[in-house]
Amino acid sequence: MFPWTSCLVAASIALSAGPSTAPRVDAALARDLAAGRRPVAVVLLDVPELESARGAEPTWEKAARAAVREAQGRVLRALEGTGWEPRYRYLTVPALTGRPTPAALAVLERLAAVRRVGPDARLRAAGVSAAAYVGAEGVRAATGLSGAGVTVAILDSGLTVTHPDFAGRVLAGGTFLDQGRTSPGVDDDSGHGTNVAGLLASAGVVAPPGVAPGARLLIYKVLDAQNGGWVTDWIAAADHAAANFARWPDLRVVNNSLESEQAFAACPCADEIAWVALASAAWGNLTRLGALQVACTGNRGLTDAVSVPACLEGVLGVGAVYDRDFAREPDEGLYHDAWPGFAACADETTGPDVFACFTNVGACLDVLAPGVQLLSSDRTGRAATWYTGTSQSVPLVAGAAALLAQAVPQAAPDALAAALGRSGVQVQVPGHPSGTLPRLDVARALAALREACGQADGAAEPVDGVADDVPAEGGAAAAGCGPTARGRFDGGAIALAVAAASPLLLARRRRRGP
Repeated sequence: MFPWTSCLVAASIALSAGPSTAPRVDAALARDLAAGRRPVAVVLLDVPELESARGAEPTWEKAARAAVREAQGRVLRALEGTGWEPRYRYLTVPALTGRPTPAALAVLERLAAVRRVGPDARLRAAGVSAAAYVGAEGVRAATGLSGAGVTVAILDSGLTVTHPDFAGRVLAGGTFLDQGRTSPGVDDDSGHGTNVAGLLASAGVVAPPGVAPGARLLIYKVLDAQNGGWVTDWIAAADHAAANFARWPDLRVVNNSLESEQAFAACPCADEIAWVALASAAWGNLTRLGALQVACTGNRGLTDAVSVPACLEGVLGVGAVYDRDFAREPDEGLYHDAWPGFAACADETTGPDVFACFTNVGACLDVLAPGVQLLSSDRTGRAATWYTGTSQSVPLVAGAAALLAQAVPQAAPDALAAALGRSGVQVQVPGHPSGTLPRLDVARALAALREACGQADGAAEPVDGVADDVPAEGGAAAAGCGPTARGRFDGGAIALAVAAASPLLLARRRRRGP
């Protein structure tokens, strides 16, 4: 969910100020320990020093990180001798993860510095170039934009780093799996991540070109060969990106092709569950650093709820439409028959801009893009592969955001999202509060952003990959288009969270041979 009219930084700080009404220790976690099981737990911390550390740049970030580490240290010292088995000690988020014992849980429950303790949650992965359908090819031809000078982070199953479609443009963030197993490699074992990356930024050597074929890709592997993973690993990747932001200061977009199995009607989601509070804090840090978060709403055809992370504050929620006529889709049976994670539905009539029945609908669904039978890069590096799902819609929007960020580098995340969400072709969406939603149109989005930022058409033509004009002060700056000011992480925002926990599910792979 993206708050079109609110200031993200101010909103997140305000929401972090109030006390949480959730119980300190999750009852399910306590029952698991009582039964002799030892699941990994998420421990959220109160760090009042973060407020006093808030001061003049550039010392604030150093002081805030020191406050987080000191708070973590105090809790870890209190846990000595309890059998606590540590996993993650986050750098920018006031939280810890590890395997507790009953003795450790009793200590955590008594410590005033502990805000909440809860379980981790599972996640797994939810022939025509869609870039042409959404207008990206026309924009690239007319303006020279390609996403050059912009980095997009992809948190998925990794990427085949030697793939010809991405040569010279891959940054390896690392692997985070199994609730604490890390490594520097990011090779894709399932293919989902490489497909997503191709839709976003393929150079067109093997598969069709992506929307932003000049963008750099910062790859984090958080899903295994079965497209499975854990939320704490996913957050560790986001934490790593925020903590190392100086290494890639042009990180402007984060692609999350992730849906939670349990969806949420509230928009934004409510603050109740520990792992979602953790996710909210991590995404908030990256947003304040200047990166727009883009995520799918899910594939179960719900009419009144969407999934995490699309329902989090500051995240642009994306759903799927058809980009051409498939007659009936699927050819026979229901989507659920082919992929259990999809809706038990079928579209008897398809065609350009027909809403895909498997898309979850709710107030946090913001924008639409093609998501059915999209041909993209295969992990082998020698072929292209068809996929279907809202997971495939997300990289089209993320790639468009990269083009806009190159054209208007001073545009803040909310300005990019507003341009993407207010500029497209309107599509009828059954059950959505507004009745219709915009389908991505890159040319209209670019025009809307330039207008909002006080630029005449063509004013932001790139020179060596970077636009060198800066809009005048006043209206443009107020619209989020002033000189880009990188924020600092705000660990206090951890109080903003989602109201229920469940495994995360990415779009299942669909193959249909060319």
